[in-house]
Amino acid sequence: MAKKKITKVIKLQVPGGAATPAPPIGTVLGPAGINIGEFVNQFNQKTQDKRGDIIRVELTVYEDRTFDFVMKQPPASRILLKLLGKDKGSGKTPSVKAGTLTKAQLKEAAEKKMSDLNTTDVEQAMKVMAGTARSMGIDIKEQRHRSFMERFALHTASNEPKEHIHRYNLETIPGTDKKQWRCAVRNCNKTLPFNGEHFPPSP
Repeated sequence: MAKKKITKVIKLQVPGGAATPAPPIGTVLGPAGINIGEFVNQFNQKTQDKRGDIIRVELTVYEDRTFDFVMKQPPASRILLKLLGKDKGSGKTPSVKAGTLTKAQLKEAAEKKMSDLNTTDVEQAMKVMAGTARSMGIDIKEQRHRSFMERFALHTASNEPKEHIHRYNLETIPGTDKKQWRCAVRNCNKTLPFNGEHFPPSP
């Protein structure tokens, strides 16, 4: 079967699950002669679970006015801003900061964007996303674990008895091969997840 002749390739940025035939979509697609309503319906069905994201679309128009399209991840800046909980960066870098993300959040952003990047290495993808973050005034910091004294202070400010601090035993969860930390103080049923560490995590 002969390949259909491509007449135009159109790039769009469309809100997930919320495309409409109105401008700017209608304005851009109208001259291409395709069925705009059909595109809107197909796009919205495919992106219902991506509401709140801006989806990059590459739409191919053929000589017979049929079309198909592929969707890509939101722009890197959008992914970072969503994690930050803001609508825009500082606009005055480096003097004004937009906020701070942890390394774990940066990794989450990199993994989401990696399919669009020219790499399959998450560490390399993180470097790319970190560069975008810096240009937007977003700092990236390691998630710092609380020191024993900080944890002591938190317990002192709470109603939990001080003797509960750091008194946990490692046990196997009944019926599974998973482990957890269980408070060793009498009448204390508190448990904490086991992440392979030699000491219980911060409460």
